[in-house]
Amino acid sequence: MKKILPVCAILLLIFGCKKDVATTPHVPFVYTDSVADIDGNYYHTITIGSQIWLAENLRTTRFQNGDAIFNHTSSGTWSYVTTPAYVVYKNDSVAGNIYGNLYNYWAVNDSRNICPPGYHVPGYYEWQLLISVLGNSSSDKIREYGSKHWFRPNDNATDEYGFAALPGGFRPDYGEYENVRLNGYFWTASHYIPSSPSFPQAWYVKLSSDLNADQPTIGLDYISYVTGFSVRCIKD
Repeated sequence: MKKILPVCAILLLIFGCKKDVATTPHVPFVYTDSVADIDGNYYHTITIGSQIWLAENLRTTRFQNGDAIFNHTSSGTWSYVTTPAYVVYKNDSVAGNIYGNLYNYWAVNDSRNICPPGYHVPGYYEWQLLISVLGNSSSDKIREYGSKHWFRPNDNATDEYGFAALPGGFRPDYGEYENVRLNGYFWTASHYIPSSPSFPQAWYVKLSSDLNADQPTIGLDYISYVTGFSVRCIKD
């Protein structure tokens, strides 16, 4: 009886048979746990190394004790605020549901805690630990896969841990909104030292897509407290 070779074997003899990674379907991450903030928003959680993170940007409008965080929608006075405040990107509720809220540093650096019970805003060294665990191409491993929210190209993103980092943009000190779908900015809980009493600053993390190939895809820097950034919480 004549043996029939598999198609791939025949192709291998002629051309060499290899897997086309460009057409390999992305397998969505399966989340197994979640936590809720005081507003009743639920967040998936994921584990990377020894750390447990929320897999979504924070959306709460209140501290853990129930006190409200001021929703400061005015652009003209944003730079003068020296108390806890948050905004939704361009005051668009649809954007808020996707990217979460943007908080100033006074909201982050408050003993009432904006994170769900058992979680806190990660400090500088907690972010550094995450980056060191991820190793090379660390931004690619935690950026949300595809171009649904990131501008093309976002080809290198694998989101292999389910972190699903989003490009929520930010609100600078002059009160406008910038860089949604282009960059993600996340507060740390750490002050920048030394900091000027008249211009206090804190550390934050910036993630860029492949579109910003001339910039580091993930890095730490510092900026004024009045800036509005996203927040990711980490387990205590």
